Amino acid sequence: MKMHNSFIIALCLLAVSTLGCGPDAKRDNPLDPVNGSGVSGTVSAWGGGAVGNAVVSAVPANLSVRTNSSGQYNIDLEGGRTYFLTVEHSYYHARTDTITVPSDGRLKHNFILKGVPRIDNAKVLTCAVYTMWDGQLPIYILPQCTGRLTDGRDVLSAYYNFRCRIEGSTYIPQETLAVDQESMNYFWCVVDPNVEKGDTVTLTLDSAGVVMQTAVALVPTELNWPSIISPGNNSVFNPPDTLSWLNNNVLEDIRIEIWKGATLVWHRDLSYAEKLYCDAALEGGQEYLWKVINVDAAGNMARTEAKFSTP
Repeated sequence: MKMHNSFIIALCLLAVSTLGCGPDAKRDNPLDPVNGSGVSGTVSAWGGGAVGNAVVSAVPANLSVRTNSSGQYNIDLEGGRTYFLTVEHSYYHARTDTITVPSDGRLKHNFILKGVPRIDNAKVLTCAVYTMWDGQLPIYILPQCTGRLTDGRDVLSAYYNFRCRIEGSTYIPQETLAVDQESMNYFWCVVDPNVEKGDTVTLTLDSAGVVMQTAVALVPTELNWPSIISPGNNSVFNPPDTLSWLNNNVLEDIRIEIWKGATLVWHRDLSYAEKLYCDAALEGGQEYLWKVINVDAAGNMARTEAKFSTP
């Protein structure tokens, strides 16, 4: 009897195993192709790599799925019919292909998408400068943004232009800086006495003269210059000694710099303060330029510059 019961249990397990391997067996991974007709494949970027979370839709079946992190998708469709298969992702140009699903199997269909360039992190900073030796008080307007393209920053630089428009004038970037394989930072520096706090700065992204995206930012309020600095302009300074100034802003970081010609010879970074002990080893009988630079949390700057000589 015991052997008979064991035989019955073995038959039951065999039956369950057989059913689990049949054509109607449930798959643990919904992206695995199942028996029957339909379409499956991968979505990749033109610059390389899988495109995850893309939406793949089949019409007229009106079915949609999302690709997994490997760019794979799978849609069960009635065989022997033609469909419009569309893939969409916010960072890529959409693409639609016409496919015909075979009546006796599944179709393999892959997509390669070209990236859509975009502007991120658009903002405007200001830099107020007081050069005491000539009394100039320029305020620099500093627009900046990040440009991104999944096809790569080389393609971004070769085929797309970034421009800045302020008060009817258009400017090209004065500086660019690579961020990663897909991104570049773009910087402008504009000196225009007609530009005021609250004015709108428009950053544009175009290709062959066709504007593809715009971003706007407002000119912020400029910081106040540090004042009553000592040593004052054309003074004699003989370190070690104390540098001092009146800080007309609050809650800023401060940087102190001493320059000889185009060479930075001494600097210190500190929090809100109005004096600093300077232990710089400076050459005697030379002229130097020193700067008090205020920087707020957003990155806006105000600095005062003066010249001194050493005995």
